[in-house]
Amino acid sequence: MSKAVYDSTKRLHGAIEDILTYLSAPGLAVSSERFGMEQLEPIAAEISSQLGIESLTVSLAAGMSGARTMLSQRALELVLWEILENATKFHSQSSPHVEILVSRGNPGEICLQIRDDGAAISPEHMERIWTPYYQGEKYFTGEAPGMGLGLATVATLVWETGGSCRAYNREDGPGVVIELLLPEALA
Repeated sequence: MSKAVYDSTKRLHGAIEDILTYLSAPGLAVSSERFGMEQLEPIAAEISSQLGIESLTVSLAAGMSGARTMLSQRALELVLWEILENATKFHSQSSPHVEILVSRGNPGEICLQIRDDGAAISPEHMERIWTPYYQGEKYFTGEAPGMGLGLATVATLVWETGGSCRAYNREDGPGVVIELLLPEALA
């Protein structure tokens, strides 16, 4: 009985944290300190370590190490956490290979692609993944922990800076690509 109470309390606590993070996302997005892409690899490695991801590569295209995005460091950490947590949650062995690629998007944009080798997403679910409280996974894998706020939080953070989000299935094998176009900070 006490384990059931503990598990329920833990799930409720996680749900409340997810809601508070989602509601506070707009205020986290922008700060006076712009996030430099040279910081991406150590932050991604730390998050991957915390999530138990053993296979992670980070590649910056030529000239991108000095690029800075409008997102704050805290916002980018939250973006990476949510996307990498999903990569783990929806991988058949909970052990994805994740690639993070940084390149130049359109002029004034940084393109951040996060690729995994987990499950593909159906077109019907792909259309709704940025929607708050939507959990498409419960229709094909059973309900997963969480409230469906992870990618909605990512979208809120990115949109708050004037960026855009896109998700699509990989063409070169199983998995999903989350592509974020982030405005580049010029100063």
